Amino acid sequence: MIGFVILLLPLFIYSGFESVVIYLLPALISYSSISNIVSLFSVMTALLLISVFLSPLMNGFIRMFYVNCCTGKMDIKDVFFYMSKDKYVKTLHLNLSFVLRMLIPGLLAYSPVVLYVILIDKLYSDLSKSFLYNDFYLILFILSTMILVLWSLKYFLVFTLYAENESAPVKKLFTLSKSIMKSHSASASKLIFSYAPWMLLSFLILPLIYVVPYMTQGLCIGAKWMTRTSLEVK
Repeated sequence: MIGFVILLLPLFIYSGFESVVIYLLPALISYSSISNIVSLFSVMTALLLISVFLSPLMNGFIRMFYVNCCTGKMDIKDVFFYMSKDKYVKTLHLNLSFVLRMLIPGLLAYSPVVLYVILIDKLYSDLSKSFLYNDFYLILFILSTMILVLWSLKYFLVFTLYAENESAPVKKLFTLSKSIMKSHSASASKLIFSYAPWMLLSFLILPLIYVVPYMTQGLCIGAKWMTRTSLEVK
């Protein structure tokens, strides 16, 4: 739970920055339209930079649970493991490589959701205030997420492989993950979607404090099993 709170550090920093920008800019810029544009640009830029530069905390969070799976020991300091000078740059490289690989598939997967919102807004604006609109939007969003998850299964082991061997080249981590997942995609999809009720419960926000660590532990156990069995076969 403490590890998850630390993982939320980028969100806390962003929230603080957003509050400062929202209250400070109107006092400095008299024109509201310009103030809103500058405020939006500043906030979005800050969100992007904070998410990128503090993303190694996420890697450390995964490592903490993966080490626990392998050794039975858990150290909260592992959350900051990749923030050290000798590991930070490579971890950023890994995370950005993952994001770039997921960018186009993500845009394609969620394009029906975007088109739905645009079409309803342009053609049936009154419908956007109804429960039917929200229900169909949620269904589309869930289906798009499922499609993206299924497509990304080949990268399921990238971050746990990195936790197991930080010296491995970034490109090799993706290659090895794809190779192992050829025979474990079905197992991984069953494991991930078995947490569907917990994911839905997370819409209430507060359960995330329990759900995220619980899911991370379970997924790391599955990742360890898939990796070890595949390497033993080879």
